[in-house]
Order: sequence, then structure tokens, then C-alpha cells
Amino acid sequence: MSATANGLLKRQVLMGEEESKLAQAFRELDVRPFTPESVEAYQREQVRIANKEFTEQWIETVKRDAIKEMEVYGTVTLVLLVLSAISVIAMLQALTLGGEVNDIAAKCGVGFLAIMAFALPWTAANTWRELKKYRRPEFWASFRAQFMWLRTALDSYFAAVPEFALQTVEDLKMRLPEAEFYVEHLQNDPFLVMYCDGETYHLEVWDEPGFGRERPI
Repeated sequence: MSATANGLLKRQVLMGEEESKLAQAFRELDVRPFTPESVEAYQREQVRIANKEFTEQWIETVKRDAIKEMEVYGTVTLVLLVLSAISVIAMLQALTLGGEVNDIAAKCGVGFLAIMAFALPWTAANTWRELKKYRRPEFWASFRAQFMWLRTALDSYFAAVPEFALQTVEDLKMRLPEAEFYVEHLQNDPFLVMYCDGETYHLEVWDEPGFGRERPI
């Protein structure tokens, strides 16, 4: 279990004037559910951490992609400028030195310059548009992860469950056959959850993937 879980989660003992079947089962098995307040505080903190970490990674990835995109636009613009300069210089040299520019060369040169006249503004406009996009605060504000805790039926849970948690389920099922068991999970420290008599109880928590055989707290 993480240090955060160990510091936030607190267990409770069910008390009442008349001991219920559920409270009796908990007492006999020494099962003490976590208090709802501590579970809520812990899960809220884990969501905040997961959102922050994933959002930061996401933004860094987008920034790297943006740099690569700008490098491509910059390279294309540079190549177009160099080719335009070469074409213009070659034609001017031919005319200055009294050479002749045949029709095919003239048409190719004019056509190329016409293409450049369109391509350069288009490349510059797209580069400026991308730069403006990445400078807008609302663009980066859209990169906000929204993690949430999910509840999966125990028999449908996709990962391994430690022996101590399965033993808790087996012991409680013998005394409370109507109880339903789930795993509540986010990224780390899944909870074993029991639903019985209209109430939800968080019974166990473990750290994946390195959980042990013994109940951590």
C-alpha cells in the first residue's frame, strides 16, 4: 500500500444498541471497514494526483509534436526560398551576361516562380496559424485529464486479487450469502468493496502490482 493510503485511510468498528447480523460477522472475523470519510478523502486525493500526472505528460507530448511540426514548416519554407533564389539568380545572370533564355527555360522559370508566389504565403500562413494556436491559453486548458474511480464486480475484475482479500470474501460469504463484492479501482490501491443491506463497505485495499499475502493495515 502506498504511504498516502496508509496515512489517510482509517478503519471503523460497527456499533449499535442491538448487534446486527452484519456487525456480528464483522466482529467475529475481525473485519473493520474503512470509514467513509477517510475513503472519500483518499480517493479524491488519488484522482487529483492521477489527473495532474497524466495532464503534464499529455502536454509534454503535445509540445514535442508541435516542435516537430514547426520544424517541418520551417524546413519547407527554407527550401522554397532557396529554390526561388536560385531560379531568379540563374535567369538574371543569363540576361545580364547577354545569354539567351529559351522559351522552355523561361516558361519553367515563370511557372516555378508562380508556384513559389503561392506556396510561400501558404506555408507562412500555416506556420503563423499553428504558432497562434499553441500560444492560446484555452488550447492548453483543453488538455485536462478526468480520471474517476470505477467499480467492477469481483468476478469480472481484470487483475489479480491478493489472497487476504479473497479470504475476507470467502469468510463473509459464509455468514452473509446475500452480500455482493466489487473492486473499486483507479490506478493504484484498489479497494475490496462489499454491498449489503443497502450499505457499501470498503473492506480491504492493496497496492498493485506488489501486494503481499497479509492485510496491510
